[in-house]
Amino acid sequence: MNRRWEWNGSRGGDARRLASVETDIRDLLSTIPSFHLMIAHGRADALTPYGVSRYVLDHLPDTLAKGRTALKTYPGGHMFYAQADARRAFSADALDFYRVRIGD
Repeated sequence: MNRRWEWNGSRGGDARRLASVETDIRDLLSTIPSFHLMIAHGRADALTPYGVSRYVLDHLPDTLAKGRTALKTYPGGHMFYAQADARRAFSADALDFYRVRIGD
């Protein structure tokens, strides 16, 4: 499937290597003042390592990201929520994230 994915109008090659969500996140934070982002990862996830998300968030301007973005990591790998303790921690963090923005 991913061989047929359109990457900025081209197929494969450099466009795939350069794919990023940083611009999308920056645009959302710039244009929607109420937009907040919580990213969740398993600490041992080899498929989607949390370090990439940490890098993206760390390189956003503080004027956009401070108090509006969060990276949460949990014990486990790609499916961290399969572990009861990680699932409980994630559920509590997600509930807090929405409670703050929507209210009780």
